Amino acid sequence: MRALLAVALAVAPCGAAFAQHADPDQQRSPRINALEDASNDAAAECAEINKDLHFSMEEMINKCQSEAAEVRAALAANPGASGHSKNIANVGLSYIEFTIAGDYVRADKVRSARACARAEAAWEATTRIDVAASPKDWASTFADIRESISDTVRICRTDFGVPAGAPSL
Repeated sequence: MRALLAVALAVAPCGAAFAQHADPDQQRSPRINALEDASNDAAAECAEINKDLHFSMEEMINKCQSEAAEVRAALAANPGASGHSKNIANVGLSYIEFTIAGDYVRADKVRSARACARAEAAWEATTRIDVAASPKDWASTFADIRESISDTVRICRTDFGVPAGAPSL
């Protein structure tokens, strides 16, 4: 959970959209950077539902999986986005995937293979971050995210092995 907190703290400065709860019944408004906005909104939605005790674990996981799919779709739809925007989207995606991993740990009451698979997905998103494409003051944030997630992935790989094609630590 310490790693999830580190990722959450890193995602928070990604944009004002993250700090605001988007009403799920209201369409998301178009803003200046579609990729960063989609990522920030998705991360905020996943974070928000995980704070609300009225939802079941299954509902939380399903919502966050849907939000992860939205970020992946936004990345695919914006191939010409700046490297920094892609980095922000991958930070948001890693946060969402790591949140799902934590949800699975809480649901399963143990570090399970499915939780570790989502931690691997979070790690994969961090490996797509190109530090050189972002302002220099982001370098330490990206390093903190990678370090936090890699600790969990290292443990998962000890327990369940390295998935085929997984990025190295």
